[in-house]
Amino acid sequence: MIKKSSLLLAIICLFGIFSLNAQRNKVKSFMYVNASMAYAGQTRASSHYDFKPYLGTNDNLGIGYQLYVNHFTFGIGAELGGTIMMNYSNEGIHIDNKFIPKGMLELLGNIHFNTPVMLGAEFGKFYFKVGVVPSMNLLNGATVLGPVLSQENPSYYEHPQPRRFKNPFQFYGRFEIGGSFGKFIPLDYPIQPKARFYLGGYVDFGFTNDTPAEARGVYDAQTTPYAISNEAFHDVLHQISVGLRFTCLLNFAK
Repeated sequence: MIKKSSLLLAIICLFGIFSLNAQRNKVKSFMYVNASMAYAGQTRASSHYDFKPYLGTNDNLGIGYQLYVNHFTFGIGAELGGTIMMNYSNEGIHIDNKFIPKGMLELLGNIHFNTPVMLGAEFGKFYFKVGVVPSMNLLNGATVLGPVLSQENPSYYEHPQPRRFKNPFQFYGRFEIGGSFGKFIPLDYPIQPKARFYLGGYVDFGFTNDTPAEARGVYDAQTTPYAISNEAFHDVLHQISVGLRFTCLLNFAK
């Protein structure tokens, strides 16, 4: 029995070696650098009050490693970026004998580190990728800027008080589609250019958990943003980014 198992294992190993040798000339590896700019939005599905979704921007710079074989691609990388979003209320709010005026402005922001893992395919000039993006927040927080300036709300807050979060980890799904530009040389050709350029559109969608680093408090407009107040504790959050990504593949093969 042991001899049969050993023989079977040896056959599998030999088959794997022959397969790798057969694919050796087809597998191509690249380093890549990229930059992206996106619209970012965050909705709160169970918010206690009538707020507009948080809207803003999400920008990233990244590097990574990508493999290509038989039209399929695999890539893993690292991205450093930041998100900044703003919202306002659609209604006046009464809390503990305080009145929070309609149009109260709040600001959310973070600096994050992403590690995208992507699978995809490339046919001619066009490509697509799907994958997952674990994300770690390095620094984030929220603050109340004050009412939207109008005849009803003529004042603003001169000294906003930032409040830190402690939600370090977020998780996104990503889909990207686009194409190459410039002189086109198929990836199957044995001689590759030193650099290839791509432009694509992408969508990130995921869940986030906003937990304050300090004790929660009642939403009181000037000191505690709604996003980290007691009222927001059970909100269901969805965050989405839709944008463009420029990528440069670098070929270091001899």
